Amino acid sequence: MRTNILHLAVIALIAGLIGYQVGVSKISFEWKQYKPKITVESRKPPTSLQTVDFSLFWSVWEKVENSYYDKTVLDPQKLLNGAISGMVQSLGDPYTVFLPPTQNNDFKQGLSGQFQGIGAELGIREKQIIVIAPLDGTPAQKSGIKAGDAILKVDGKDTTGWTLSQAVEKIRGPKGTEVILTILRKEEEKPKGIKIVRDTITVKSVTGWVRNIKYQKEKSKYEILNEGEKCDDCLQVTYIRLSQFGDRTNQEWLTLVNDLDLKIKNNPRFKGVILDLRNNPGGYLGDANFIASEFIKSGTVVIQDKGNNETSSFGKGTIQQAEDLGNGAGLHVTIAKWLTPNGTWVHEKGLTPDISVSSDEKDQARDTQLEKAIEELVK
Repeated sequence: MRTNILHLAVIALIAGLIGYQVGVSKISFEWKQYKPKITVESRKPPTSLQTVDFSLFWSVWEKVENSYYDKTVLDPQKLLNGAISGMVQSLGDPYTVFLPPTQNNDFKQGLSGQFQGIGAELGIREKQIIVIAPLDGTPAQKSGIKAGDAILKVDGKDTTGWTLSQAVEKIRGPKGTEVILTILRKEEEKPKGIKIVRDTITVKSVTGWVRNIKYQKEKSKYEILNEGEKCDDCLQVTYIRLSQFGDRTNQEWLTLVNDLDLKIKNNPRFKGVILDLRNNPGGYLGDANFIASEFIKSGTVVIQDKGNNETSSFGKGTIQQAEDLGNGAGLHVTIAKWLTPNGTWVHEKGLTPDISVSSDEKDQARDTQLEKAIEELVK
């Protein structure tokens, strides 16, 4: 009898311990080769945070759930994501961010060079979402979207006050679905709606060409001739546009450069290379280092400062480490800042160009900056 009571006590104790572990841990079961595999993921706070009082957090959450008038919007996962986002934003660093699954997926797609949407590069001008340029052969271009178009509405929703990421999130969507953009063109008085069917967009991060250039006396500028257009007395330049440092940038760079090299080899009319980094949002630091190394034979490209008096030669203001958190979410944390070889931190300052060239607001099809680059190259 005593033995049975002892057994029951032991079983109750084990059950209690299991119940406690289930309460503080995430436990998953998986069968592998006819054997159960149990994974326990602790929900306990790390040792360094066990002294933090979370009672206020839970109190506010409970009050919101009990008192908020519209119960239909009380999504626990959204509340949790919002709390995590707020925690990260409290650092005051716009580059340290928590990305819920949808945004994290969009970020990864962007770096992979392939995403589903309309295929237009967007920007903000005077707090208005505008089209910088539709990409060649994409639904945006085929539907008549043009550079400079102001996007007033997306599917009837006013874009006033939207951030660029909000605009991208609303305009992107699954292949085959429709989105209606209400746009206003500079030369037109009334806005108009354009229906666009989304598709899979593939964007190369490295593009370029070798072209003949001819000096036009009447215009006092060099003109870029069309591809294949011959001119025996013309000079030649190579143009390479680098739109980001993504998953395929290095390979795309090598492929393009090897192809262009064949066209300029032993050519006395060749004057040099124009590397276009305009509107490049960045990407992988290692890829940026690789590209920089193509131009710099030796020496320091950039100095990395991790805030602990450690410096080293590297290649990219600040450096973010991207981590997947599971369930599709991600976290980008600023782990270091980079300095120019002379120790200057350009964060939020940028570099002042040796020659500053403004865009032609009246003729957006004209690239005055490229024209100036060619002029300087052939001097």
